Amino acid sequence: MKSLEDYGPDTSPYELFEHLYNRVISRSIRSFSKLMEYVSALPRTEPNLRVFRKIFHLIKELNWGVFAPLDEKEFPGLWKELVLPFSGIPGTGDLKRNTSISTVYAAILDIHGYSAFCLKNRRNLSMLMLLDECIQEDIRRISKNFGTLSWRSEGDAIILISDDPRGISSAAVNIADYFSRRRIVKSKKLQESRIVHKIILPDMAVSAGIAGGRAYTPLVITRDGDISGDIINTAARLQGFANTLAPTETKILATNHVVHQLQKERPGAESDLLDEVGYFNLGRFQFKGMEITVFEILFRNSQKEKLIYQGHLLKLYSAIEKERWRDLIFTSLVNVFARVISSARQIKIGEVSRSELLNKCSRALKLYKSGTDYHRPIAILRELRESLAHLRNADPILGIYTDQILEKYSMIEHQFHDYLEKHLPEMINKFLDLPQRDLFLKASKSREIYDQLKQKGLDEMMKENQKYTWYRIIDEERETLSSRIHIGKK
Repeated sequence: MKSLEDYGPDTSPYELFEHLYNRVISRSIRSFSKLMEYVSALPRTEPNLRVFRKIFHLIKELNWGVFAPLDEKEFPGLWKELVLPFSGIPGTGDLKRNTSISTVYAAILDIHGYSAFCLKNRRNLSMLMLLDECIQEDIRRISKNFGTLSWRSEGDAIILISDDPRGISSAAVNIADYFSRRRIVKSKKLQESRIVHKIILPDMAVSAGIAGGRAYTPLVITRDGDISGDIINTAARLQGFANTLAPTETKILATNHVVHQLQKERPGAESDLLDEVGYFNLGRFQFKGMEITVFEILFRNSQKEKLIYQGHLLKLYSAIEKERWRDLIFTSLVNVFARVISSARQIKIGEVSRSELLNKCSRALKLYKSGTDYHRPIAILRELRESLAHLRNADPILGIYTDQILEKYSMIEHQFHDYLEKHLPEMINKFLDLPQRDLFLKASKSREIYDQLKQKGLDEMMKENQKYTWYRIIDEERETLSSRIHIGKK
């Protein structure tokens, strides 16, 4: 059968299949709608419909790329969102190539230790094949258990797509559990998904970012079946951020839209893993080209300990949002440190006792609020930042906030000091007695004496409430002081 013109009553289904098969293999037909347009003159007999369905699966395998496993029965939600069904032949259709949808979610996962494992076993092909089989087969089955489609990308990266925020989040946590020797999930489904004895694989951490759930989110499916768009870019940014925060530990981050859906009440729904997790608000961040409110999904009890100081962090976020550089940003940040330190199960933090660090917090707050000394509280804040390396219960996000806030206050501090020096000569008569004034004027010949007297004058100026000057410098630099915390390149 060379063309459809040769089709007749005696044409067998095999002959028809062979002809259509060759058309698809030669790329003359790339979509099911084109196929049905091509065979529109043929009768819709049951044998012919069976041929069309088989050719549909061939079209999927060759042209749907990573979406080739998509099936109406196994992934009904994704099928509804991503496929244009063909009327009259259930279970067939065309993959949407460019769409804006609010009910599709994406996650990107990165396996820490993958490269080291491959390097260590570079001469052991069976171990390399085992790891590949784990990622290709086990992870696909785990994801499928939660109505989530998964595939491998760029070596150790895994991409998940789902229409259900609970499904994709559960899949991410279960995959993290799969690569961990510390059990996170007690799940029969998870155990059934393992095709190998997990004990032979090393403990591997996973960093993950989950995005989606925003109205009119653009998703582009390329001609070869790959994906791009805001939802993938956002998930990638979050995965990279998770890796930055915890390069050796498992961390799963999600956007506020995802977490909002996860926190919705589900009357009558069966309890699942996500009913036991916590959500830690990391704040609002500017990534390259986007601004996102980020949450961490806390699936281990040890992770949930930091919820103790979540309320203090929220006050800091609010102060940053309102650009309260005069007062609340500094005091809120020190209060966060005080709460973290007081909740730490450590008598000594580095070389300093916990009580001593708490006293430093109190002293910094008192000095800053007094308006008589701004240098010392900023110096104490730097000391508190150094203590983070020894605070086991402190989230790495506190270091990011502190570094960027200190950068701004250091700029203000520098300008504040310049202002005092500039106005020092006119204030000499007020703060130095007559012999000291005479000595000050002659001191240019002796730099050491001059510096001592200048410092005395500056100290005296500071004792006189300098809030007005400090606030004025902040107000003048308002445009320089950002109300956002930046991650990565600006």
